Amino acid sequence: MEDKEQVRRDLLALAAMADDEIDTSDIPERALSGRSFTARFYPFEQKGRDIRAIANWFIDRGGFRSLDAKKVWINKLPFIAYEKAIQEFRIVLTPARVEAWNFGPVFRELYFDFDTAVSTGFFTKFSLEGRKRVKAVEEFTGLELSIFEDVWKTYGGLTSTELTRITHKPGSSWDLVWNLGGKDKPGMAIEPALIAGGSSSTSNGISRDKD
Repeated sequence: MEDKEQVRRDLLALAAMADDEIDTSDIPERALSGRSFTARFYPFEQKGRDIRAIANWFIDRGGFRSLDAKKVWINKLPFIAYEKAIQEFRIVLTPARVEAWNFGPVFRELYFDFDTAVSTGFFTKFSLEGRKRVKAVEEFTGLELSIFEDVWKTYGGLTSTELTRITHKPGSSWDLVWNLGGKDKPGMAIEPALIAGGSSSTSNGISRDKD
């Protein structure tokens, strides 16, 4: 397997190339709107967490109040934690795809499994060992738990409407994707690089030395 550090150096070298050195002959022509956004190059640490386990942390932290809330609410807190990890620590918590939907950033796994989570009390995943569905859990690091706790303390008591207002604000990553070209873009991915360069929904800082 190729050395990860060498791959990182190669990618950084490519990112440092001048525009006139890049071969763009195979890129199809496309007119860009005045709202187009170009993100800088960001190397990220990939944590590989299950988004359902992250959602379960917030459910466990908030009790049944979480499950009484709407699908929008249970998507918002994991997204704000995801956003905070990227913008403050260059960490991508989960490989789950976050998409721009009408009511904000959405993880499909949480949206479509919400009804099952309400009936069981948590989000589940399939266990190959037991050949059955079990509660999605992860052994989160101290830093990750600090991010979750900070998000909970700041936003856990807000309603779905209030959280939607936060993630919809002008310049946010959702806004940049959803309103690109003045047309709705349901299902378009909100990429980590875009989140890194967009407006933040979070405010409280956390020390990086928590691991």
